[in-house]
Amino acid sequence: VVVVGNDNASGDAFLVGLDAATGETRWRHERKSQAASYITPAVLRPVGRPTEVIFLSPPHGVSGLNALTGQLTWEVVGPFTQKSVASPVVAGEWIFAVAGKGGGGTESAMIRPGKDAGVVYQIQADLPYVPTPIAVGDFLFILSDSGIMTCVEAASGKVRWRESMGGR
Repeated sequence: VVVVGNDNASGDAFLVGLDAATGETRWRHERKSQAASYITPAVLRPVGRPTEVIFLSPPHGVSGLNALTGQLTWEVVGPFTQKSVASPVVAGEWIFAVAGKGGGGTESAMIRPGKDAGVVYQIQADLPYVPTPIAVGDFLFILSDSGIMTCVEAASGKVRWRESMGGR
C-alpha cells in the first residue's frame, strides 16, 4: 500500500491508500480541512498491533491509521494549531511531532499511541518548522530553522545538550 496524505485548507482533505501494483484506491479516509500539512507520514510498527501510518494536522492532531485498511486506530486532538511541515518521528514506541509558522516551530508533543493515546510531554524551545527531527537509540536530535541543534532524551524530554550549528 502506498499511503498519500492530502490534509489541506481548501475543503477536500483526505488520506488515501493505493495498491502499490495497480494504483487503485484500497482505502480513503476523509479528514477535516483547516490548514495545510506537508508531512510525510511516519510508520509505526507497534508490538502486537498492525502497522500504522502516522499523520499530523491541526484539526486532527496526531493520528494513527491501520496501514492496510485505513481504519483510524487512535487520535490525539489538541496539541497542534499551526501548519505541519516537519514529519512526525517514531522514537521507540512513541511519536514526536512539531508544528509552526513562518520561520520557526512553535508547538511540539511526544505522543503515546494506541488505546491510551495521549501527550507524554512537550518541548517549548528551539523547535523546527521545516527540518524533521530524527530519533537515534534513546535520543531525539532536533534542529531548529535558526540552526540550533538540541539532543533530548526521548523517554523524558530532558535536554542533554543544545548548541548553535553556526547558521540558519
